[in-house]
Amino acid sequence: MLDAGCGSGPLTGELRAAGADVSGFDSSPAMLELARERLDEDVDLRVADISRPLPYADGFVLEAL
Repeated sequence: MLDAGCGSGPLTGELRAAGADVSGFDSSPAMLELARERLDEDVDLRVADISRPLPYADGFVLEAL
């Protein structure tokens, strides 16, 4: 799953707890730092602006960790 605008990661955390593979992005590096504190270090979090091309390759599939 892709959590667009993940902020500090509350939804990302809930989805991961339910067994989902989740990648999140937010335009705020500060919010992503809070998300990293909340979540495991292995979560895929990236800085991105939804009005610009996202930092994922075409056909991106998050691999099970």
